[in-house]
Amino acid sequence: MRKAMGRVWKWVKETRFAEGVMALFTAALSLASIYQFIILNGQLDVMRKDQRAWIAAVPGTPETSPSGAGKLLMIPVDITNTGKTSARDVKVEIIVSVVKNGDQPKCEYGERILATRRATRVFLPSEKRTFKAAILSAADTEKDTAQPRVVSPDEIQQLTEGSKFFVIYGQVHYKDTFKKEHWVHFCRFGILGPKIVMLTAKPCSDYNEIDDG
Repeated sequence: MRKAMGRVWKWVKETRFAEGVMALFTAALSLASIYQFIILNGQLDVMRKDQRAWIAAVPGTPETSPSGAGKLLMIPVDITNTGKTSARDVKVEIIVSVVKNGDQPKCEYGERILATRRATRVFLPSEKRTFKAAILSAADTEKDTAQPRVVSPDEIQQLTEGSKFFVIYGQVHYKDTFKKEHWVHFCRFGILGPKIVMLTAKPCSDYNEIDDG
């Protein structure tokens, strides 16, 4: 009887040990699989970032001459796909405003904020397009579109001496070839004359940002 009980107890201990070893082996395999998945996912992410579309937006120099009067304040914005593959469903929104020096510019959007909007289905690698934006005036009726507003001689003088400054900001939304959505925020400020003036435009500088996903 004692021998039989001893054999049973020995079998129980050996079985528990084997189960423990199996459990540890299974856990080790699971951890290894998770680790391999993390590494593979990271490699795929690096590959996707290397191959994806990257949109850059660079505002240019205002085309209105400081000596002009009653003209449009037109500012070009170069939109370039610096990536290796096409960008799709590209939507560009650009806003130009005049801010009193001493006030903080606000990079805001909405239906009541007049903006220049463009959209394109496909943006090829290395492709560059220049969009021109201006200060807009509200349309007379809802059926009409907003029109560029003429800058008055007084505004030109204020923009030249630095009591006011222009701000051009915008956003670009697009999808890469992997159908992932991306965005770019851009902003530039300045005056029309060569005079060096301290401008209260830090929110504009802070607005420049791009997603890195």
